[in-house]
Amino acid sequence: MREALLWPKADCLVFCPTMRQSMEMLRKVRDFYRALGSPVAELADTKTSLELANGSRVISLPDSQEGVVGFSAPRLVVIDEGSRVSDELYKSVRPMLAVSKGQLLTLSTPFGNQGWFFDIWDDSAEGLKRRAKLHEPWQRTAVPASQIPRITPEFLEDERAELGERWFQQEYFLRFLDSIDAVFSQAVIHGARSEGIEPLFDLGGVSAA
Repeated sequence: MREALLWPKADCLVFCPTMRQSMEMLRKVRDFYRALGSPVAELADTKTSLELANGSRVISLPDSQEGVVGFSAPRLVVIDEGSRVSDELYKSVRPMLAVSKGQLLTLSTPFGNQGWFFDIWDDSAEGLKRRAKLHEPWQRTAVPASQIPRITPEFLEDERAELGERWFQQEYFLRFLDSIDAVFSQAVIHGARSEGIEPLFDLGGVSAA
């Protein structure tokens, strides 16, 4: 809402895993707009977008590559529930920021230790090496449930008992854990990789006379 109010003709795109979730996020943005007293007049207000008189728009979109077609040079892209949004959408969104130099903001609790959102938080040697190549590194902020005043210690104790330690740690204390149905852990998979081992034989194609 801040970006749309202060910057004329700013497109602010909000992506969520589903259209319903994205519309709910837009509803919260709209609540901020009303609470501020609607400082910039609105031109149109629908279930999926809010357009202001200064030419700025806040648009809600689902996790769909088709949903990004037609948008160019947004000032702000927000991906909510990032750990549950596909790699395909993430890779489709990034090129839109090439010209506008816009900001990409994503927020989520963890959901397994794979995918683009996990890569941002992967502090293994491999993850650190990958992020070190970035000219504009991610600014990361972790806020576990224990730092949120609205959530009481008593509630967290009940959640730990009800959800089990694994799900509790993921949802409330931001732990990226292996999927329950994984045959091998990601640590084992990463440990099996080595760039310094030569192949035993040539893996090229074969031919027959």
